[in-house]
Amino acid sequence: MIDYYAHVAVLEQLRAQVPVAGGGAGPAELAQLQEFADAAAAEEGAALVGLFTDHVLTHASADGTEADLLERAGDLWKTGKDLYEGIGEVRQVVEKALQTPDEPDAADSFNQAMARMVVLLRKAKKLSAGVRQLRKDLRPLKHLPPHPRQAGLPLSDWGYGDVFLARRQDAFTRTVCSRAGGDTTARALAFGVLASYAGNVTGSAYLGQGVGGPRRSHRFRNRLARNAVGSWCARQYTVAKPRELADKLRPLVPASDDATPSAVAQVLAQALSETYDPALTPPLPDIDLGLRRTLRQLELYDVIRRPPLPRPVVASIAVRVHTTAGGGLPETYDDQGFEYPHSDQGAAPGTVDEVSGADTTGQAGDNGGGCPWWAYTIIGTVVFLMCLGISCIVGLVASGSCKEGVSDFFDGLSGDDEPEQPTSVTGDALVAVAASPAGPQIAQRLFEVHTGLWQAADEAFNYLALVGLVPPDDLLLTSPLHRQFLSLPVRELYPLREEPAAEKTYAFDPVTAHENPPTRPSPYPTGADPSVFVEGAAPEQALNLLLQILRGEQRSENLDADADRGYRHRCWTTDPYGSVHDDPVPVQVLAYHET
Repeated sequence: MIDYYAHVAVLEQLRAQVPVAGGGAGPAELAQLQEFADAAAAEEGAALVGLFTDHVLTHASADGTEADLLERAGDLWKTGKDLYEGIGEVRQVVEKALQTPDEPDAADSFNQAMARMVVLLRKAKKLSAGVRQLRKDLRPLKHLPPHPRQAGLPLSDWGYGDVFLARRQDAFTRTVCSRAGGDTTARALAFGVLASYAGNVTGSAYLGQGVGGPRRSHRFRNRLARNAVGSWCARQYTVAKPRELADKLRPLVPASDDATPSAVAQVLAQALSETYDPALTPPLPDIDLGLRRTLRQLELYDVIRRPPLPRPVVASIAVRVHTTAGGGLPETYDDQGFEYPHSDQGAAPGTVDEVSGADTTGQAGDNGGGCPWWAYTIIGTVVFLMCLGISCIVGLVASGSCKEGVSDFFDGLSGDDEPEQPTSVTGDALVAVAASPAGPQIAQRLFEVHTGLWQAADEAFNYLALVGLVPPDDLLLTSPLHRQFLSLPVRELYPLREEPAAEKTYAFDPVTAHENPPTRPSPYPTGADPSVFVEGAAPEQALNLLLQILRGEQRSENLDADADRGYRHRCWTTDPYGSVHDDPVPVQVLAYHET
């Protein structure tokens, strides 16, 4: 299953290729194809519902773990953003006061800014507590549960999203398209469903070749690949931002207290009921719940974004920072032997330590020297630097020495103790401080606090992308961790069996034996990027199927939308007494009418 961005890229490419559709389409057929494409352009929300049907059904039948974790991450991110922006505003006020200390309101502005620092420190302590708990809850990667096929569950116990991807999507697509008639909204929905199916069949094969196996057996690695490919598509094809997608989708999503199923949910439910055998599948989930979760996920993707870099200290002050011969800057260690945090406290993105950090095993506690690196950088950078910054500035104002202010430093770090308000300065004192070496060092200290907050947000974003909760941004796409999925490797044997400790090793190519019988992951050439399916295979498949539907032809098969056993493999199951863990896997291809 491909992600939102890749789906949208496929839809746009499909619309662009309709006017030059192959398959020997005549003028009348081309006109009918264009009507579907035009409907998708006119009713973008309905087209997105059809396009995201796989995600909607997956969310609808999920236990809500991922939705809850993402919601909590979004709340923490908003708090962190407020904190980061607050420090930026404090810096602006303080620097202005230091530049023009003789202004009538300069001292009051400076004092108010320092009082706000204490308020922001309280917010930082609460943020750190929430981050610690989120980290604990993310470690088991419970938001990526085992695939029911891999767990050996009967189809009736699968989540409906997994059923949808593994069974009868050709038949479902035909049902939705055939029922569209002349209604613009229905046609837009159908065109989205068509693009989704073609994108999944061809895009999942691309993911499988990059990952080494299907989502079923490599769920952690598949999520990394899916998100990386989607983010690449977002950049390559200028896909609408998450907030824009959410805005287009929102009018069709009912409120949680609306008991009447939405119009699009009713259309999808009717088509699903006509396509799948209810005696073999789980009950239909609440499609509107899935729509709400999909909408919320897109909204939170827009919230959780790496902040811009802090602006430098203003030039007139920055010059003096470098000419004040130390000017009270602390040494590497303070008088009590406490080491200041450095930028190398955390592992670089994509290393073994990062992947191990996602596991529940082998982790030290949150207290003492064994604090996990991500939690350490959040707590150590946010709270430590803010406490140190306030204490240092107090010393600089009082005596021109940072060290004079850190005697009560550990009191500021401890528990729920309220940090003391910095002593107010008078107008004359501010003039004296601004003219002394302490003035530029105050601005420099605030810049370091601001930078520390950015580093904390940077590492937090990297971690959330590492565990697959959010897609990588353009900066992360350049890392080896995500870049590995944007150029296909040689894959002679496929699919590879699951790793025994995948939660620790999923950043790396599997080293397990392959499943028998082996199959071909895809026809895509080694080194191909995702455009090979977005621009080529997916639109071609979609147009061929839609032409068959318009002509009343039945020459297609139900293809596994997860490309579970390679490119364009038909939907399958194991024999009644077999398992995917058998060698060879007892693959039993399903007839077209079979669920």
